Amino acid sequence: MIKRLLFCISYILLTAGCTSSVQVSKAQLEGVRQAAEKVLPYGAQVSVSVTHSDIVIAAHLLEGHSADENSPYVVGDYGTHDKLERLVRFRCAKILKSLVSEAQVVPDVKNFVIEARHGVRVTRVYGNAAATPGSGIDEAMTIYIVKMPASQLKDPQWPILTDDQVMSRWREELDIIPSLKFSSAYF
Repeated sequence: MIKRLLFCISYILLTAGCTSSVQVSKAQLEGVRQAAEKVLPYGAQVSVSVTHSDIVIAAHLLEGHSADENSPYVVGDYGTHDKLERLVRFRCAKILKSLVSEAQVVPDVKNFVIEARHGVRVTRVYGNAAATPGSGIDEAMTIYIVKMPASQLKDPQWPILTDDQVMSRWREELDIIPSLKFSSAYF
């Protein structure tokens, strides 16, 4: 009985550090990262990781400028909630479409998760104190997360889908864009 208990404890300790239950090669992860970088504006930071049965693509989607500013999804700046959300959704769709057109190898995972990050000034107020204008810390915060089943990317129609059709197939996991407060003041 004690041997069995020790075996179970050692098994738990050995597997506790495992964060992925799927095997994805470094080359496949690099292909996914490069595909995402290729469709984003120059200088956008992209990181790719594997968690459980998903590939997570975390990107600062709003860095830099690119030709997609003329897109019907992106008009002018993103100084309103609608414009910001439209831009984020458009760039998430571009990343997902690039996984087939650019990476050309869809790793055998359950889902692709895109975490859209953006620099946000976070001000914490304690008690009854008022927030001081210009105070706070700039943080790269995840403002939008979508999850797309990998099986969708294997659909023969995937390469010809419009961005709206891609958007209709994903599941929105997080959207804090409506709760963001916009300010025209720069500190």
